[in-house]
Amino acid sequence: MATFAVLRTAPSQPSRQPSFQLALPGYKFSFPKDHGAHPQYQTEWWYYTGHLQAQDGNKFGYELTFFRYALINKIPSGRSKWAVRDVDFAHFAITDQTHQKYFFCDRMERANMGLAGAQSAKENFLPRIWIDNWQLQFQGKNGNAQRIQAGGIAQNNDNQTRMTINLSHRALTQPIINGKNGVSQKGPETGQASHYYSMPRLATSGTLQLGNKQYKVTGESWLDREFSSKGLAKNQTGWDWFAIQLDDGRNLMLYQIRQSDDTTDPHSAGTLSGKNTNTVHLKQSDFHITVTNWWTSPHTKARYPAKWKIEIPQYHLSLTVIPTVADQEMRPRRESAIYWEGSCSVEGNVAGKAYVEMTGYTPLHY
Repeated sequence: MATFAVLRTAPSQPSRQPSFQLALPGYKFSFPKDHGAHPQYQTEWWYYTGHLQAQDGNKFGYELTFFRYALINKIPSGRSKWAVRDVDFAHFAITDQTHQKYFFCDRMERANMGLAGAQSAKENFLPRIWIDNWQLQFQGKNGNAQRIQAGGIAQNNDNQTRMTINLSHRALTQPIINGKNGVSQKGPETGQASHYYSMPRLATSGTLQLGNKQYKVTGESWLDREFSSKGLAKNQTGWDWFAIQLDDGRNLMLYQIRQSDDTTDPHSAGTLSGKNTNTVHLKQSDFHITVTNWWTSPHTKARYPAKWKIEIPQYHLSLTVIPTVADQEMRPRRESAIYWEGSCSVEGNVAGKAYVEMTGYTPLHY
């Protein structure tokens, strides 16, 4: 689901600028076209999470996300070639489950002069998204294969730990469309929504480096894609998002939007898909999420949920989601958004693995 709340803190567009296109019902997805950028919308992201195992048995989780955000709809004629329409930024994290450690770094660049970019959506075109040498390249038929790479020095480690990934993905399912009638509604207002699809099962292989040790890894990843132009409402404080790969072949995406009065927003929703299961849209009343443990960040003092019970009675699911490492708090240097994004295990009447994102638990600045 990614940090949809980024729109809340972004500068407003000049009044003379044409407005961005809203995410409205009736949108028809087309691939590989929709893997590429959609500059008519103000913001979008390509969001990878995954679980990897090395040949020596070490286990890892990872996150790599590319964001595109438009400051203005159109650069006026006559402006300098350095004039900025889009700003691109990316977050990268590795969770070393075996040694109970977490590493992260980030990048940000103006999307011009070749420094960064996201190639526009076109029919039968396999786009590339990049910031410096961090990149995502869609490949294969309809973009059903991808290659990602990123590397840097961990920002939260005094030992100057080098962290890199170079991974290839192969989709095991077709893209799953989230929401109803082409939109994933996030609030009551017109266009307070996104066009949102997932590729929840990506067979993954490649290399991962931490420090001076490189690992050959295999595993499964999950890609989330959203594009939109209107963010959360003022009374929506953040969300908890779950991407769950169950061992019986099913995939479960849930997001629970929290309101300022500590209630759950009725636009919270989800999608159940996978083996022997038609893709099913879940509304708020179809599932129940209970927090059963908490963790307090020593860095920001934010208090995050640290264990969840998820129940979906209609589909006989009773799941417990548990972080593999407590401290998986993302604190980018170049932005104000702080959030928890981490690898988790899944127990219950069906086992599995998950990634969870939590936003809005800490002030934007710390």
